Amino acid sequence: FELGKNPNEVSSEQFTIWREDSHYFIEDRITSVQKRPSTNGTKVNGETITDQIKQELHHDDKIEFARIPECVATFQIK
Repeated sequence: FELGKNPNEVSSEQFTIWREDSHYFIEDRITSVQKRPSTNGTKVNGETITDQIKQELHHDDKIEFARIPECVATFQIK
């Protein structure tokens, strides 16, 4: 991670969040090599989401950015 880099760019490199109906999901980015799950090490509430197809997000879940130990985002539904 480069100091001064936009956090939105960092998150889009590491994981994807999307909405289906009224539910929100997160998954580690897929690598371009044979469409394999990445090993970014993104965590939700302290548990890695690597190798999971998708994980549902809930209000106040904590998303830990891989490779940036002190960076934790709180997911909020407004």
